[in-house]
Amino acid sequence: MRQKHSPLWWRIPLLILALFGLLLFLLPASMGIVNVGNLTLLALSLLMGLFATFSEAATRLLKRWWHTRAGKTLLSFLAAVAGIGILSAGILSGFMISAAGRTPPETAAVVVLGCKVNGDSPSLMLTKRLEAAKRYLEQYPDKVCIVSGGKGGGEAVSEAQAMKTWLVQNGIDEKRILMEDESSDTEENISFSKRLLMQNNLGTEVAIVTDGFHQLRASLIAREQFLTPYSIPADTPWYVFPTYYIRELYALAEQIVLH
Repeated sequence: MRQKHSPLWWRIPLLILALFGLLLFLLPASMGIVNVGNLTLLALSLLMGLFATFSEAATRLLKRWWHTRAGKTLLSFLAAVAGIGILSAGILSGFMISAAGRTPPETAAVVVLGCKVNGDSPSLMLTKRLEAAKRYLEQYPDKVCIVSGGKGGGEAVSEAQAMKTWLVQNGIDEKRILMEDESSDTEENISFSKRLLMQNNLGTEVAIVTDGFHQLRASLIAREQFLTPYSIPADTPWYVFPTYYIRELYALAEQIVLH
């Protein structure tokens, strides 16, 4: 009698994907970055690893469930949820790319959105935003810049103060920098920065400096504030991009549903 062989051709790629997903969880976690994005990666990696390791038992169990009414309903529901999730992520990703490509006109004021500060120093991602802002401000030496972000837990100074200090140390005249140091999230970043725009007669066109994946949500919030948003995308390091990209998908879904 011919012996059945385990279908290794698909188990091995699945295990490789699981290990890669685990790596994408561990790299940010080693830097103190743990959020819903890399926790999702961890959960998916564990599920893929377990399914690949115990594929025969898992397949038998799924077949058994499929032959019951309740099991078929549950599996169909889970497949539909997964399909809708993947489709939604694809559509939102397309909008993210579009929002990140909106080149600002020379009339737009610059607004740099805050991110975590380690003590009194900008974190890696905030530094990348500041580098993007610096390049743009050097290209347009008459531009005024608003740095936006309050003081969070574990931060010795506000995000706005850390950003201003970094920009001044890297050659940007402090007279060109306005500070908004009360906000605690993206919505407040935009709302409180708008007050400075109005107080200083800077108009309603804003060139938002943040990571590319974040530009869409920032733009949606800016439009709610009757501002015209444009994009100055920062370079996101590859090893933290999946974590923050997945977290941003959750945040976008919340933004769309609740607003």
